[in-house]
Amino acid sequence: MLVVRMRLIPREHVGAVTELSRKYPFEHGPPFHVGHSGKTGISDLSGPDWGDPKKVHGDEITALWASGVTAQVALGSARLPIAITHRPGAMLITDIPKQEVRLNER
Repeated sequence: MLVVRMRLIPREHVGAVTELSRKYPFEHGPPFHVGHSGKTGISDLSGPDWGDPKKVHGDEITALWASGVTAQVALGSARLPIAITHRPGAMLITDIPKQEVRLNER
């Protein structure tokens, strides 16, 4: 199972959002899918497993990013004696320097 984070983005901003987020691969990176979420197997936006339902308005388009909650779901199923991860809203902190987190402009 892949847990995703969905954002509704005005259609005219999708390119800018994708390009900006692409520069941060150590965070969530670019969306893995933009457009009708039914193509990903998500046919009903009114009943998410996590978070509040979203309704698409006007010129908004759905953009989906992989979520760190995926690892939590997998770890919960694995029943390991210990695991170090993050919780929603509190990201894992590492010793990776800030300069290495963002891709350099080329």
